[in-house]
Amino acid sequence: MRLEPTAAEREFLDSIRAFIARHWRPHQHQRRRAGSGYHVAERAWFEALDAQGWSVPHWPVAHGGTGWSPRWRYLWNRELALAEAPAMDPVGVDWAGPALCAWGDAAQQAALLPPIRAGRERWCLGLAESDPGAALAAIGMRGRRLAQAGESDDAYVVDGVKAWVAGADRARWMLALVHTLLL
Repeated sequence: MRLEPTAAEREFLDSIRAFIARHWRPHQHQRRRAGSGYHVAERAWFEALDAQGWSVPHWPVAHGGTGWSPRWRYLWNRELALAEAPAMDPVGVDWAGPALCAWGDAAQQAALLPPIRAGRERWCLGLAESDPGAALAAIGMRGRRLAQAGESDDAYVVDGVKAWVAGADRARWMLALVHTLLL
């Protein structure tokens, strides 16, 4: 295993550090610790990431990813952590976005991916049911396929309740575990 960075990696690290120095100042992360939620400095940081094309490096290039190797993504994430820079919304960036890239139709991708990529839209995660001991097979929230004439095969109506939804107070969209019965 090679631990020392190559010349290209050192150049990449220099560009990351210069970017962070331009767009995320040390006093900003100190203010963030004291408050809650996103504030103006974090918004500016997310906008800078998006403008640079570095907000979602692990996404497919066609949807805004960088095409970086796993090692370069590691170097990127390490520098962000060292700078204590704000992280993008993990539900949107790491779960909903990649699912939309893989399975969303063109209209969904056009409407939902840009705000996730720019850090303008936060997502919550609906997992918990009212019965805390319920197994995944016993999920109460149901998705049923619409059978109306002219409807797409991918159109569903979702019924049910999630007892606890992580991040619901800050989100407009929810990624939820839903039980479907495909006939």
